[in-house]
Amino acid sequence: QVNKQTNNTTTTMGKPKIRPPSIVDSLSFPVFGLTWHGTPATPKNDGVSFTAYCGGGGSAKTGVGNKIVCDLIAQQVVHNEELFEHSNHTTARRTVEISTGEALCFGIHAFRPYDDTLQMIRLVACVGDEILLYGIPIHISSSSSSSTEGEKEGAAILLAKANVGNGYGANVATYTAMFNVQQNKLQHLIAVGCENGHLV
Repeated sequence: QVNKQTNNTTTTMGKPKIRPPSIVDSLSFPVFGLTWHGTPATPKNDGVSFTAYCGGGGSAKTGVGNKIVCDLIAQQVVHNEELFEHSNHTTARRTVEISTGEALCFGIHAFRPYDDTLQMIRLVACVGDEILLYGIPIHISSSSSSSTEGEKEGAAILLAKANVGNGYGANVATYTAMFNVQQNKLQHLIAVGCENGHLV
């Protein structure tokens, strides 16, 4: 056994000592990608914490499915118009699962555009030679706390997809927004790192 002392926290090899607010979740499948997007609640804007991870058993018939699991916590601010400040808030949490079929998802990236009008967290997923852009609604009217891809209320919506090249193998992706001065508009850009050594 090897013990390490870091910031007054002792850990034993293979058995990390986790202290609150840190947590450890045990999953039923190997994880290949992880993303986390969050914005704090303010007097004028709602807060959101969105985490997603992907993985599975691959193409092997092991009984372990390939999927993306999204965990969303939305904090909705209730405004007090007279005091010009928020006086209360409600918090809702739900889990959304997205099946990727027989293909593994290796890379995911969550973001919310500056000019978002859909009230959705965007999720870029690298599956095979494709990048898939999903939208996950932040607020839902249903009282249900969980959903799957087959359900309509609060489920992930496939907004767009693109093939980066046959045999390329999309592995990782990232996003940024840049203002195009010549076109006088905001552009949304996605970069993809591929298994064959190309950046797209």
